[in-house]
Amino acid sequence: MADIRQMALTWLAQVPQRPGQIKSTEPKYQQLTGLAHQTMVDNWKGGGIMTGCNAFTGKYASSLRSMMPADCKAPRDYLGGFELESIVTKLGMKHAYVKSNPTNYPYPGDICRHLDHYHVSVSLDFLGDKWERANAGQGGPNYGYDIISRSLGFKDCDYSWTKLAGWIDIEIYYGTAPQLGKVPDWLLGWWNIEWEGDSTYYYWYGPDRRVFWTQTKPFDLITRPTASLGVGNYTIDGNYIAIWWASGTVEVYQRSDEDETYMEGTWNNTEEIKGTKM
Repeated sequence: MADIRQMALTWLAQVPQRPGQIKSTEPKYQQLTGLAHQTMVDNWKGGGIMTGCNAFTGKYASSLRSMMPADCKAPRDYLGGFELESIVTKLGMKHAYVKSNPTNYPYPGDICRHLDHYHVSVSLDFLGDKWERANAGQGGPNYGYDIISRSLGFKDCDYSWTKLAGWIDIEIYYGTAPQLGKVPDWLLGWWNIEWEGDSTYYYWYGPDRRVFWTQTKPFDLITRPTASLGVGNYTIDGNYIAIWWASGTVEVYQRSDEDETYMEGTWNNTEEIKGTKM
């Protein structure tokens, strides 16, 4: 697989280090957004408040897609809208959308939807408790121009998961194909997972391509866990299943050709892991 995150950071390196910025009156702004300064000026004259945050994430996403290998199956559709979850769901890529919660956070290159204000940005890194991100939309009609820059924190506050709706995980989005078909019945439900020989876990695969894990044996084999210890997105291609956990780990399995209730795989391409349908 291509190093998607390194490709992303290479493109994002065009955004200057703080406190540098790119104004919409400069040619570089349109190169990174596809949006002309005059287009915004005309909008402002009519009472609008257009900025380039959508255009920036849209241009970034399309540029990243063009850098992918020839065998990449990710859609080429525009990802510059505000309603990221709805956009990827329509494209069959809902599994690539991660909802913000207290136990996860965006990785470098992920496309994020904010809640504290109507905004989208691209995650860069964490500097202590501060979250650095690249974005346009730092200007507007009151300034007479828009700005692309690197922001830190949330309006100079520490990172808070409650201020994000979620994000598109670019590793999942560009590393997997659209998932449009129904999840096969043989995968749905509870699985007993053996890891490192004697460690036992219980996974529940849902029809929405989410998988939950717990170390508590389920009371029944129909209901999803009410208090899981973690959640991930999964993709399925024939007999192959890949799980992308919020922690950043990846598990890849292959179902047995002889027994659809058994599969084997690896954890982060290293340790062996096995699953048996319950």
